Amino acid sequence: MKIYKVGGAVRDEIMGIKPSDSDWVVVGSTPKEMISLGYKQVGKDFPVFIHPETNEEYALARTEIKTGKGYSGFTVDFDSSVTLEQDLSRRDLTINSIAMDMKGNIIDPYNGVQDIKNKCLAHTSDAFFEDPLRSLRLIRFKTKFEDFSIHKKTLGALNKIKSSNELRYLKAERVYLELEKGFAISATRFLQNIIDFQLIEPWFTTLSRLPKKVSNDFDIAWCQISSMNNYKFAQTLLLRNTTKKTLDVWKAMDAYNSNDAVEVRANFYLKMTSSQYDQLFIKVLPYFEKSNLNHRSIYEKIKKVDFSYLSNIKNELIPHEKRLKIIKIIEQDE
Repeated sequence: MKIYKVGGAVRDEIMGIKPSDSDWVVVGSTPKEMISLGYKQVGKDFPVFIHPETNEEYALARTEIKTGKGYSGFTVDFDSSVTLEQDLSRRDLTINSIAMDMKGNIIDPYNGVQDIKNKCLAHTSDAFFEDPLRSLRLIRFKTKFEDFSIHKKTLGALNKIKSSNELRYLKAERVYLELEKGFAISATRFLQNIIDFQLIEPWFTTLSRLPKKVSNDFDIAWCQISSMNNYKFAQTLLLRNTTKKTLDVWKAMDAYNSNDAVEVRANFYLKMTSSQYDQLFIKVLPYFEKSNLNHRSIYEKIKKVDFSYLSNIKNELIPHEKRLKIIKIIEQDE
């Protein structure tokens, strides 16, 4: 049994970047042996083990055979005879297909170190275009390493993925994770690369415009991008509840019209001062304060009202009574 550090941790060490965590590959072992050594097994598709002390992930060396569509259409072999080179060959890019043994020696069968020096993003093997998700991973690494170029053969592999139409078989959750990681680097650069490398189909079909700059906050960035694209940006990837609610508040703020009937405006504030939305309203508010509307002033006055006097009336009447009070505050504030 031999253990190797692999992937991004090795790449980052070579590039002089402090790795955020480490991944490990175990060659020549079995699930039974790993469990006997105190590792905790996790993972459904193939055995991954958590170290009993460091909590880092240790995966058995494995190979994959494509048997279906999309990201999960693979049969995995993690027999103890699988070699390190075989495991590294299934990884996406050469810069991520480098290993380091426990003595610090580099194992680089696919010339990843040279590609780091040449600032080149190159796919490791033909396994690259068997997994459509890797097209989005490539875009993420192009976003992360902005000064790297994409090898012409890898561009060909990317085109092969696009022409296969397999991107549509990906699960939204997997695409969302890549999007989230891309946003963490730079939302605008990631999405501009999606446009430039013609990957808007099928997940970003409504994407046509990008702000010059967006917030580092994922939910706010989503709102800023969505608002520029008629609020239709990546709707099938709108999976996180906080993003949905933040976008709901953003759209309400965007649609607010001081010329609307006072009852309509009161309904707006009734919703924005509710326990479900008030913190999100405060979060979104700074992005609309240049509109010269008295949102903050009205909000603060409403929040100061002690509505405990409504505890003695029927529940179905409470919103109506609150609305009447809010109407008075709005009229006084104008």
